[in-house]
Amino acid sequence: MPKNTIKAFGPFGFNAANLLATWQQMATAASVKSTPYPAVKLIMSNASNTSVAIAYNGDPTAIQTLRPEADLILPFQANNQPNNKESVLAAGTTFFIAGTAGVGFIYITIYY
Repeated sequence: MPKNTIKAFGPFGFNAANLLATWQQMATAASVKSTPYPAVKLIMSNASNTSVAIAYNGDPTAIQTLRPEADLILPFQANNQPNNKESVLAAGTTFFIAGTAGVGFIYITIYY
């Protein structure tokens, strides 16, 4: 019988000292600039002392704010899929980040 498995890719950290008030692509310390796999879940953890704004694929209307010491959990797959379709975050999705420089890291973990 087939077995479903989920694997984690990351976490990878973005240094809060590099934050700017203008949008910049969230390239992590491991040079990860986009999701390498279709993701079923994404977790961003702000382990810094500053709030950050995060946008997806450069779309400034798709903004999430992540306050210090908070997590953003984005599940893309539910128990019940409409029309037998998979619900995933597309491979190659990019993230942009803006904020005031701080101390600590913003982490991203991709589950596929």
